Amino acid sequence: MDREDLRLAVYRSFAESGRAPTPAELASQFGTDVPAVRRGLKELAASRDLVLDGQGRIVMAHPFSAIPLGFSVMGPRLLWFGRLRLGLVRAPPSAARRG
Repeated sequence: MDREDLRLAVYRSFAESGRAPTPAELASQFGTDVPAVRRGLKELAASRDLVLDGQGRIVMAHPFSAIPLGFSVMGPRLLWFGRLRLGLVRAPPSAARRG
């Protein structure tokens, strides 16, 4: 199981379902065992690609969050939770040139 494929599977689950995948779901998807997935998730957490709780469950895969943190976005059929960092909210440079 490639680490990048695992990372993308986590993001895909958030985007498509609005929730974090479980290690068992990821193991089934990749045809591997849960301990191998947990090792991969720990590697992703060590590189700050995602955040795990004390039980190894995915809490965040930036900008997605598995728990409400004060910021949400509602799509046509899904609600996503996220963490808003005020320092990162700004208009793109191209917007200033259009005005």
